[in-house]
Amino acid sequence: MSLADKLRRAEAEVLALKDENKQLKVKCSKLESTASDNEKVLERLRKTVERDANEKAALKGRITELEKVHAKVGELEQVFTEVASRAEGVYQEYKKALAALGAEPLPLPEPAEGSQVIFQLLDWLLSEFEGLGEVMGVANDNAASVSFEGLVGNLLRAGAVDLYKLEGDF
Repeated sequence: MSLADKLRRAEAEVLALKDENKQLKVKCSKLESTASDNEKVLERLRKTVERDANEKAALKGRITELEKVHAKVGELEQVFTEVASRAEGVYQEYKKALAALGAEPLPLPEPAEGSQVIFQLLDWLLSEFEGLGEVMGVANDNAASVSFEGLVGNLLRAGAVDLYKLEGDF
């Protein structure tokens, strides 16, 4: 093989290598671009995972708070039920006390639901206390009248005073 043939062959190999080198550079550039894109995607995923982890921790904290609130609501519901169940006992004792004064309370309202039972009972108590002063006044007047009549009766029987001379109806 002659030197010219070897030179042509070498030039052909150089051209083939240049072409292959060009193709490899393009392929390398595409791979570098893909790797860069993948790094960006990975960074976004890391940020998403971090944000989701923070959100998950916040939600767990919120769930804990809501569980505590739920427990308190349950306790309050039990208190409301207990208040409603004890209201009848309070009513009966109050009724006995007023009966001693010759009065009767207003009827106890039907129990409401939830917290309304407390407001309903407080409203009922308020209306009872508004009339209690009048009941006490009448009871005091009656007690004073009976005491006075008893005193005058005793004085008359003992002959201590001549009350018949006084005008009025005793």
